Amino acid sequence: MTDPKVWHQVLAGVDRLPLQQSWSYGAALAGQGLGARRVILSVEERPVGAAQIIIRKIVGPIRLVSVIRGPVWFDGATGEDQTRALKALRHDYRRRSGDFLFVTPEGGSLAETNRLFRSMGARSVLTGSSTVWVDLRPCPENLMANLDGKWRNRLRKAQQQPSLRVAVRRARERDLLWITDLEERQAAARRYRGLPARVIHAYWEEAPEDVMFGVARQGGNAIAAALFLRHGQSATYQIGWADIQGRRMDAQRRLMWEAILALRAQGVRTLDLGGIDTVNAPGVARFKLGLGGEVVRGPGTYF
Repeated sequence: MTDPKVWHQVLAGVDRLPLQQSWSYGAALAGQGLGARRVILSVEERPVGAAQIIIRKIVGPIRLVSVIRGPVWFDGATGEDQTRALKALRHDYRRRSGDFLFVTPEGGSLAETNRLFRSMGARSVLTGSSTVWVDLRPCPENLMANLDGKWRNRLRKAQQQPSLRVAVRRARERDLLWITDLEERQAAARRYRGLPARVIHAYWEEAPEDVMFGVARQGGNAIAAALFLRHGQSATYQIGWADIQGRRMDAQRRLMWEAILALRAQGVRTLDLGGIDTVNAPGVARFKLGLGGEVVRGPGTYF
């Protein structure tokens, strides 16, 4: 598939569309020298799903082929449909041709997913991670009621700070340069790996209208910031940052709440808060869990 409009139409009804299955994500990676292919998965000429496939050339004919947080299955696709579609996908990317196919499905029962991939001769090679999805369709009053009590109380305290100013808008290039620099330094200090700055910039170049930037200021000084990437009817919380004063004033909670309202007004139905790690980043995990979303654990990666 080569037409982004068709891809958007195919996935228009997906409530929880992962960032990694969006056209703009594939285009951003393609701009970094990788390959991106989008396919409709069919069984007996009946569409049952869709998958964005990322291809990295290793050496000679050897290629690393990845389906990240996919395929996206359409309503009505049965387990048998999924098995047949995945077998066809595996046939298209055979090891004897130099392709090594790795699939990291989104959500689903671990036992059922294991059975599905074992039936096609694949095995689990990496354990899954967890994320939090927040449904933005309820009214603001219900969204507020869904917050954890302590989270809500600290938000209200932040809303009562007269010196705290919050703005959420489409990101400009200088916004990206500033926040991705902060993110790189934060990631190095806390020893985690986020989406590379060059990919975020490429995403913005592909779809500038889908990159939202938020900043909280006190007295003209930025004390918290956030970046969100929209994709389909979903969005991803990509970067969050706050300095000591921002944390003291709970500026990130105020900023997150204002961003949720802005995204909801733009028609975004669901927000992916990203990975949670209760061992190495318990504070970040508590922040995300306090928004009252659903924790979804991925079954892992299969080869």
